[in-house]
Amino acid sequence: MRKSITILFLLISAGFCVFGPRPAGADGQAASDSVGPGFEVGGDVVLGPANEYQVQSSVAFDGTNYLVVWADYRSRSSYDVFGARVALDGTVLDPGGFIISAAEDYQDSPAVAFDGTNYLVVWTDRRSGSSDIYGSRVSPGGTVLDPDGIPVCTGTGSQAEVGIAFCDSNYLVVWTDTRDLNENIYGGRVAPDGTVLDGAGTPICTDIATQRYPAASSNGAGWLVVWQDRRAGQPDIYGARVTPGGMALDAGGIPMATDTADETYPAVTYNGIDCMVVWGVDAGTNYYDVYGTRVDTSGAVLDPAGITICDHVEYQGYPAASSYGSTYFVVWDDYRNGATWDIYGARIDSAGAVIDTTSLAICLEPSQLFGLALALGDSTWLISWHDSRNDHKDIFGIRVSTDGLVLDASSFLIGISSVDQAGPAVAFDGANHLVVWHEWREGSLYDIRGARVTPDGTVLDPAGIPICTLPSDALYPALAFDGTNYLVAWEDYRNGEADIYATRVSTGGTVLDTAGIAVSIIVERQERPTVTFNGFRFLVAWQDGRRGDFDIRGSRVSTGGVVHEPFGILISDASTDQKRPAASSDGYYFFVVWEDARNVYNDIFGTRIGPGGAPIDSGGIPISTASLAQERPDVVFDGDRYAVVWQDKRASVNYDIRLARVTTDGTVLDPSGNLVSSAAGDQEEPAITFNGREYVMVWQDGRTSGGSDIYGAHVDTSGAVTDPDGFEVSVAQHNQVTPDLCSTPVGVVLMTYSSYISDPGYGSYRIWGNLFDVVSGVPGGGPVAGPAYLYPGFPNPFRERTTLRFVLAERAEVAVRVYDVGGRLVATLVDGTRDAGIHDVTLEPGSGRIRAMAPGVYFVDFKAGSCRQSRKILLLR
Repeated sequence: MRKSITILFLLISAGFCVFGPRPAGADGQAASDSVGPGFEVGGDVVLGPANEYQVQSSVAFDGTNYLVVWADYRSRSSYDVFGARVALDGTVLDPGGFIISAAEDYQDSPAVAFDGTNYLVVWTDRRSGSSDIYGSRVSPGGTVLDPDGIPVCTGTGSQAEVGIAFCDSNYLVVWTDTRDLNENIYGGRVAPDGTVLDGAGTPICTDIATQRYPAASSNGAGWLVVWQDRRAGQPDIYGARVTPGGMALDAGGIPMATDTADETYPAVTYNGIDCMVVWGVDAGTNYYDVYGTRVDTSGAVLDPAGITICDHVEYQGYPAASSYGSTYFVVWDDYRNGATWDIYGARIDSAGAVIDTTSLAICLEPSQLFGLALALGDSTWLISWHDSRNDHKDIFGIRVSTDGLVLDASSFLIGISSVDQAGPAVAFDGANHLVVWHEWREGSLYDIRGARVTPDGTVLDPAGIPICTLPSDALYPALAFDGTNYLVAWEDYRNGEADIYATRVSTGGTVLDTAGIAVSIIVERQERPTVTFNGFRFLVAWQDGRRGDFDIRGSRVSTGGVVHEPFGILISDASTDQKRPAASSDGYYFFVVWEDARNVYNDIFGTRIGPGGAPIDSGGIPISTASLAQERPDVVFDGDRYAVVWQDKRASVNYDIRLARVTTDGTVLDPSGNLVSSAAGDQEEPAITFNGREYVMVWQDGRTSGGSDIYGAHVDTSGAVTDPDGFEVSVAQHNQVTPDLCSTPVGVVLMTYSSYISDPGYGSYRIWGNLFDVVSGVPGGGPVAGPAYLYPGFPNPFRERTTLRFVLAERAEVAVRVYDVGGRLVATLVDGTRDAGIHDVTLEPGSGRIRAMAPGVYFVDFKAGSCRQSRKILLLR
């Protein structure tokens, strides 16, 4: 995938027994393991539209502020119930929103009412597998008082399409219920302290026909419940009264609108005298109008022919209603202007006369909107809805005064979050890491941004580095380091379809190619790039759709940013799709692996590519061709051989993690794949690095319910798994996804991933990091676990100089010598006693007492007391 660090190190070690086996900790992990606390890499919070879908809003007022609630998919695991308070002046008091319910599986279709002390939010809840009704009280300060939820009705069948209203001393919650096989209307009271008074629910209408979409309002003597009813075949509007004691009156329901036309989606409000019931009416020729009627406390329908609230040409429907004093206020979705939906409204007096006969134009912005809700605060209505102007659905609002004036020049965003960040990749330059990611910064566009992180976890660029911020999407970055600069590549949509672009970034964080380097701009799709460096040139590889199915192609890019193969090197064009490439290098050849569907199910294949750009292994090397799916490979070079890791489905309905080692001549040493993790749930999206001693890998892990975590494991160079149960990297409350990782030359690993953060002011996925010290005795680690250890040189390969670091547990006689491949001594770097601690020594051919050295392979021999190790280094021309 993105493992430049091990390409540069070209590591090889002998004598790992220097440290001996690591003592096991109480949890089975090695006692020297130290996963540091998580820290935010994504930098300063920038607010904008929340990612993914926000739908089905409802709103209430507490005497000071509004509470808007909605169903929210920003966690990308299921719909949750979110809320945000809005001040009378339209200020959103909870940017990022707050979670009201994030129980397992879906929670959606919320409704809210206020009892004078707290709100009660109710919703459809699928935590038990079927649809139930749950609720939670929320204080005016935004505190969720029942975070686990109150089970309002968990009866047999399905309970959904919930409504709520408060009257006198209790709430009435109403819903559509299938316990009687067909869909009926049920309800139940809930006390202000959260006590459910009618746990089984009370039948309100159980006619043999279908009844759906209930709505409720106080009617001064209890409640009036209305719904859409199909007892006559087409949808009509019916209603029934419910007493304060929860008794349903009007057996069979009160017919309120029963014309031959379709009457749909009712809403109801109370003005202190009568209730106003409103609905949409099929006016023929694909037009809908908005009608209504008043209903008094006795259940009498005062306007049996209906009040024509709006019958403008085109479509008006999905009304919502509220009241101020004796005046009713109705708003609806309106298509009279064509192309997109608008919001119109009208006030109606207590006698049923429409005050705004030409309708009030409330919001005419170019957007698609649905799901209107409104509530009155003092003398101002807040209208909320979900809106598709940002290429997905967001929650917006606008205020209207009781005298019919629109108070906001434009609608305002309520479903706010910090910008969404995903797809991190990381590399190391010898001093700092560079982490890059894609970020949903401009409402509907993804940018590529990054930040440098020191080995101790300090973020050097808290505002982020803008790498590609054109007015088009840029996604899925990958990067490698060449000893001087990074090359960052990504999937780019500036030309309409996906292309591959790149830029060089200096170690100081300066973007050197601001317009981007066009790596591949052939017609059709080029996606999901990977980058590696072989000591001479970069290789950028990607999945390429120019011939219909996806193939794997690549191009070499010079350290100066020159693209050598603008039409791409054809790496694999086997039948059907080859996708998701990852790449590494042994310092001479490139090695690319991918998921391959030539045998129906995805397998893992790979091929070596010569430094001149020619693929060596015709047809590819089959690395894993077990039954069912093997996908999402990553690869690293350890100085002697490659290690390929992937997600594997051969043994269960879930994905496991497996690994195979591959020699530089293309021999697969583990053709069955070594099982790394087979924990419960799915283990997916693995990433791997080499820390100079062993492989370290991380993945997205579903062993616990309620989302994915990040787990990891280490595997020695023989392929043996040290910790088959894995170790925890991040097990926060919500999802952590798509990890990557990279080691420093001294074995400190930076693990990065995208983590959903629900804290106030966030409500989004952010780039997060943890430092992982697998080999102790480094800065920030514990005591040395053995007498001595030699780390790989950095950089490696090298042109001018390379630095080797060794660590001693105690004072010792040390010798560090360099030999050529013929065994001849080239240089003595250390020969004498050294104290316990960390020591660096630099090899710089042609300087001081070190003679000039010809390009080629050399070996560093390290002795410290009874310990001995060897490292291979490569001097380039």
